[in-house]
Amino acid sequence: MKAVHRLAGLIGAVLLLSAPVTWLTSLDETGFVFMKITVGLIALGFWGRAFWVERRGVISGRGGVHWAVSAQLVAASLVAGAVLVYQLDRSAIAWDLTSDHVYTVAPQTRALLAKLEEPLRVEAFYEGHLGQRRVVRKLVQQLRGAGAIIDLELIDPNRSPKRTTAALIRRDSPPIILYYQGRETRVMLPTEQRFAQGLQHLLGGDRIIYVLQGHGEPRLVGEDAGGFARIGRELKGEGVSLAYLDLARQRRIPSNAAALLVLAPTEALMITEIKLINDYLSLGGRLLLAVRAGASGAVDGLLAGRGIRFAEGVVIDPAVSGSPEVYGRAAAMGAAYTNHPVVAALAALRQRTLFVEPAPLQLTSGEPTTGSAMPLVRAAAEAFVSADPKTRVWRPQSGTQRAPLLAAAWQADTRRIEPRHSDEARLVAVSDIGIFSNGGLVHGGNRALALNALRWVSAEAETLEISAPERRVSRLFLTRKERSRLRLLLLDGIPLLLLLPGLVIWQRR
Repeated sequence: MKAVHRLAGLIGAVLLLSAPVTWLTSLDETGFVFMKITVGLIALGFWGRAFWVERRGVISGRGGVHWAVSAQLVAASLVAGAVLVYQLDRSAIAWDLTSDHVYTVAPQTRALLAKLEEPLRVEAFYEGHLGQRRVVRKLVQQLRGAGAIIDLELIDPNRSPKRTTAALIRRDSPPIILYYQGRETRVMLPTEQRFAQGLQHLLGGDRIIYVLQGHGEPRLVGEDAGGFARIGRELKGEGVSLAYLDLARQRRIPSNAAALLVLAPTEALMITEIKLINDYLSLGGRLLLAVRAGASGAVDGLLAGRGIRFAEGVVIDPAVSGSPEVYGRAAAMGAAYTNHPVVAALAALRQRTLFVEPAPLQLTSGEPTTGSAMPLVRAAAEAFVSADPKTRVWRPQSGTQRAPLLAAAWQADTRRIEPRHSDEARLVAVSDIGIFSNGGLVHGGNRALALNALRWVSAEAETLEISAPERRVSRLFLTRKERSRLRLLLLDGIPLLLLLPGLVIWQRR
């Protein structure tokens, strides 16, 4: 047999064997798959004709037995491989070789799944051509591999318009609905973290965070950089209900309050309001307090006796102050964290937080009279405090204390108090209201700091980080066609470019 016939046979075998890989990895490139199959069959036919002419009388007898046995072994191997792949896919068994275990179900999520006493029903409303359908299916398979019993139904809104309307699914609404024991919650994105947050909402009671009003505080609305609509959406996505509270009128903090949120009041709180909030804290209440530089005096009464106070002036870090990113204002970078649960993840991931015009925090000596106060975030070593909150001079004054405090926490054991809101009173003081704004959440670790602080003051310790932990993943966002072409290049183009010249050289030698 000539070398050209043997080479044609090898090329045909390579093209036919790689065609299923192309079909599985590049579903949009069906034309290329058919081309590989066609060329492969032609090449194998060219080789087979030459082989039959040359070996017409050899394949009878013992040679024929050898060929038959070899064909049976190949067929058995292919069938066994197909059955193994099917069983592995059905049981959701996978090997995660990434350094941060990106594709492994987090222990916190496994703990949530273990609490499910009956199957979880999932409805996902995605159009048939969208890749999110495959993402949802793969995520559910991973959760099933962790021991969960989940019934998944993928619904195409175009084919089931009545059902889509009845489920109140709109273009900008969460497309995934989780049902469990007569309750439901909605999930915006098909990620493990969002599913875990939805499960937490289904398995636990409703958490209501009250936002104090009546003193110039912003409402959680507005889509511009200075608005606060995004933090409201983030909280609702975690199963938190929001309500506004006017203490001057209601004269009490509702008993179902998971936490009270005080965001940068511009007017001083009334004495009766301060007393109500302090009584609430003394009975195991939860409070998150954020201010603006130069306006921290409005909340001094809420920190009295707890070892924390806001000082006058503004914290300035010369490395970031005055930059276009902060619109020329004073700013400081949170660079040093403690091992407190609110900031432990930031320390582990070495993420920084950006504070714009932050008011300096201090831990006062001789306090607190009850509980314990602790630092959370400190500025970089080069930062200092300036007495003028609106200063444009980024030079430290002589004797200025460096590395000022930007966030602090206080907690006290209230298990011996009856009646009580919780077993532990908690308070977080943040020196910059902008951390919680739409524009502030996009900087570095700001989102993690804001959400972890809100989780800590509104939930028990064991549910603080119940959602999937943050993972350092580098992502490249491509269109469907770009992804298909990239897979085609990596799994077909480059291997064939390396393999075919090697086959030609090997046959010629």
